[in-house]
Amino acid sequence: NKFEDLSFGSRPTQIVQRYEELYTQNRVDAIDALDDLELPLPPGEASDLIFKSKLLFAVLEVSYKASRKASKDIKEQVRKTLNAPPTNSMGASTKAAAAKQLDTAAS
Repeated sequence: NKFEDLSFGSRPTQIVQRYEELYTQNRVDAIDALDDLELPLPPGEASDLIFKSKLLFAVLEVSYKASRKASKDIKEQVRKTLNAPPTNSMGASTKAAAAKQLDTAAS
């Protein structure tokens, strides 16, 4: 059985709650802000709302990728600071243990 670590702010239930808040309230606020910009509807788009939703999804996707890269960069910097060996030179069990320790240290 897998249990949630309740000591961290990124546990699965909290992530779900944050996503739900982002989707329900912040998405509406962002679409309202886009309405104020009066963006022209590109050719081939069925509706203004669909276009704006696609635009917001693209922004979220780029934001996610950027934050994921930043997280990896921070973990790599911590690994270098601790003079830890590269993860590709370890066995599977050692790599999993090191990754868990690094995640805990970087969080």
